[in-house]
Amino acid sequence: MARDRKPRVYHAPFDVGGNAYYLSRAERERGFISKTFVYFRQWFGYPIDRDLKVGAGGNPFWSIRWWFGLAEILFRADVVHFNFGTSLLSDLNRKWIMADLPLLNAVGISTFVTFQGCDSRISDFAIENFQVNACANCRSRLLCESSYNDYKREMINAALAWMDGVYAVNPDLLHNIPGAQFLPYSNCDTRAWVPPPDDRPDSGRRLRVLHAPTWREIKGSDFVIAAVKELEAEGENVELVLVENVPHAEVRRVYETADLLVDQVLVGWYGGLAVELMALGKPVVAFLRENDLELIPVEMREDLPVISATPETLKETLRGLIRDRAGLRLRGKRSRAFVEKWHAPERVAEFTTAAYRKAIAVRGGPVKIGTRLRRLGRYFGFYARFGLRTLASIWRSRLYHLAWRSGPLIVAALAVLAAPLIWANTFWRLYIVARPASVWGTTPILTLPLLAEADRLLGCRSKTLAYTTYYITSQFDYVLKAQIEWLVKRLPFLIPVFRRLVFAWALIRFDVFHFFYDEGIIERDGRFGVSENELKWLRRFGKRLYLYAYGADVRTKKETEALGKFNCCTHCDRPGINCLCDSEAGARNMEKFSKYATQLVSMGDMMAYTPGARRLWYWPIDLSKLSYVGVAAEHGGRPLRIFHAPNHSWAKGSQYLKAAVDKLRSEGIAIELDTVSGVPNDVVVSRMADCDMVVDQLLIGWHGYTALESMARGKPVVCYIRDRAELVDADFCPIISANPDTIEQVLRELAERPRAELADLGRRSREYVERNYSVSAVAVRLGELYVETAKFPRRVESAIGGRKSGLRVDRHTSVTEQLA
Repeated sequence: MARDRKPRVYHAPFDVGGNAYYLSRAERERGFISKTFVYFRQWFGYPIDRDLKVGAGGNPFWSIRWWFGLAEILFRADVVHFNFGTSLLSDLNRKWIMADLPLLNAVGISTFVTFQGCDSRISDFAIENFQVNACANCRSRLLCESSYNDYKREMINAALAWMDGVYAVNPDLLHNIPGAQFLPYSNCDTRAWVPPPDDRPDSGRRLRVLHAPTWREIKGSDFVIAAVKELEAEGENVELVLVENVPHAEVRRVYETADLLVDQVLVGWYGGLAVELMALGKPVVAFLRENDLELIPVEMREDLPVISATPETLKETLRGLIRDRAGLRLRGKRSRAFVEKWHAPERVAEFTTAAYRKAIAVRGGPVKIGTRLRRLGRYFGFYARFGLRTLASIWRSRLYHLAWRSGPLIVAALAVLAAPLIWANTFWRLYIVARPASVWGTTPILTLPLLAEADRLLGCRSKTLAYTTYYITSQFDYVLKAQIEWLVKRLPFLIPVFRRLVFAWALIRFDVFHFFYDEGIIERDGRFGVSENELKWLRRFGKRLYLYAYGADVRTKKETEALGKFNCCTHCDRPGINCLCDSEAGARNMEKFSKYATQLVSMGDMMAYTPGARRLWYWPIDLSKLSYVGVAAEHGGRPLRIFHAPNHSWAKGSQYLKAAVDKLRSEGIAIELDTVSGVPNDVVVSRMADCDMVVDQLLIGWHGYTALESMARGKPVVCYIRDRAELVDADFCPIISANPDTIEQVLRELAERPRAELADLGRRSREYVERNYSVSAVAVRLGELYVETAKFPRRVESAIGGRKSGLRVDRHTSVTEQLA
């Protein structure tokens, strides 16, 4: 190795939690020139050396600072250490997979990478192999399963193929990165973070439990908050210190007042925050996955002071720690010693600098500028094809935006070309055969096939259309997911054109369009909203348009909070993301929809967000598939079994239900809870067959579709109903209303009831669904909607009216047949 200068190391393009910055400082002490180059400065406020001003999700080619940074790296760097499993040119949206590695390798620069969490955590692998995992609790899981998991695998493969060293700071990541090495966190300067003097007495003082999540669902924050609140309610001397959205420079004084940190209870390892708290001499609780501990050094495993707890054991673990203050102090001292031995940046730097020196030596030592220039010339000659592919990717992105912006012109051109067919087909269906055609889409809602069946009962030719499907169901007539995915991979700029071709086909094929408020056939306006261009063309061709609410597409924060103490926003973990939220946007949408729609439709709590909408209960139940099971009149000593199936536990009030069940069980009441989430619909309806009753939700104020499925199975249902006047056939409705304040008492009373009474309530539930939510019952309501609003030709109205009159909703037949 050359003696005339120090080797240069660049940490890029992210510095997650200060890990790269403090490691670079320690590498300087070992004879390296080490810097951090980042795409953008994060709001946490960790120090960096240079901000390249690219921005989150930005295009680096538009940043002059990035070009200067790249030039400095190409002509001066001996080592580039990438962080968060990415490189200078890696981008999911632009399909760049570490595109700069061949260039850096050609120049003679050694490259390393550290994977730090969701950059390499494969959700389907975690859910399949780990009983406790963060991916099952993550709202971004659908994004991972649709595209991001494949991107991560390609990033990992590129890193293993090109880089001199691949590391991971979390042991669970090593399952997905064959050949990678475990590298401890180095995010804390142990010389600056020292334990504060603490002469506070233990007796009588409340134990301060700190929890500081940056991403609640990944950290398992709901479990942590619930556990501490339950302990407080039970009289334990404890309080929760919840720290969120506070810059790093301001939180240390809060950390120093804490007695204990609960870090994360789902991932299987502790995070950088835990390292800082252990440096301050604070004990740490986090879930440690036993299988993962085999992937770290044996000596580190033996020294590990972190107290392991899962969501199920967290409460009792904390209870034991509250009562063992002396043990906590000893654990805090062990924690400080552990950080000094394993996480001090200077210790980690011993390992990284040795790896850097070895990699530089293998390449023949530091590369001079003249040699770098010659190698760059050869690179651009031999890798011209690679450069052309990168350029093609950029232009494909530009062509997509061009096609999207040209959308109105494309629709107009297609509509003009298709106009003769549109008018001819419309005339034939409405005036000759008197049989309109309808389409339901494109949001992949579970009820779409049944609504189309209800339309067919009225004599319509009805189909369903969806661009994607979820795990709940994929039973739609037209599913264009494969076509969209093919275009995404090969010709993404044709996606806007394809969607407009589908719209032109739909104009020819259908007379009635049923959409939800969030999206039609063309790309939506904003996060939620049918395209106004689409609405205009539907009106121009005389199509009937009906818009329906499903919840998140219309719920706004201001109007929701005005509903009362308990509402959908009470525990929302992502305001502005989970629902529409913005009242102004909601008002603009409603104004636009009212202008173009034949009729706005809504029901239940959603009526509060859809002024002028017609109240129509449009959730049909397939009674032929949901057979009556009922409740056993004799329990045989078996506990009362409650079933709960939340897709979004924050909205359903699941924590209140669990707390109530735990409280009743602690009192000796024979009761148990079966919870299922994130599984196909047929699994849900199968699991509910073994229960005695179902709890739907305790916050929203209106029942969901699961409640109707449960009643169809003959199960009593508990659900918070804010206004019973919103129920169809309210006097006959057997739903038992309960909110977080009353759920414990309601369950107590139900547990004390004879099972024969619950069985009778289940029979009434089945009868209620047969009477009001069968496909034929919904078809009758749709028929009334058409007759009163669609303004069909008289022959069509007469045909619909005749079929509607012929439909009979028998409220008893199915139950009596099952019992017979």
